[in-house]
Amino acid sequence: MDEDLKLADHLARLAVGEVNELEDALFAASEAIIRLSAAAERERELREALRGAKRAENEWADMATNGLQWLRNIRDGMSTTQDALANMEECLGHCQSASKAARAIQAKEAS
Repeated sequence: MDEDLKLADHLARLAVGEVNELEDALFAASEAIIRLSAAAERERELREALRGAKRAENEWADMATNGLQWLRNIRDGMSTTQDALANMEECLGHCQSASKAARAIQAKEAS
């Protein structure tokens, strides 16, 4: 009977050791998952900032192209300077808003 108790005690100690090792491995895995989740969130935020900057850049390029077209239309007598100025002021406001939004995202990223 003593041999059976010794064997049971030995097996119980082995099981406790295995459980402790598994707990350590699970803790390490959960820490790695947390780090990966933070990295994934940071990547998402950086991609959002890049999209905002690209959007603002595109709006300014559109405005420049529209300006050239307005000049052609005025030259060809198809539009008036008042129409062109009104549209360009509207475009300028839109571009400034897009740039402001992009800077806000970038400032959030910097903090």
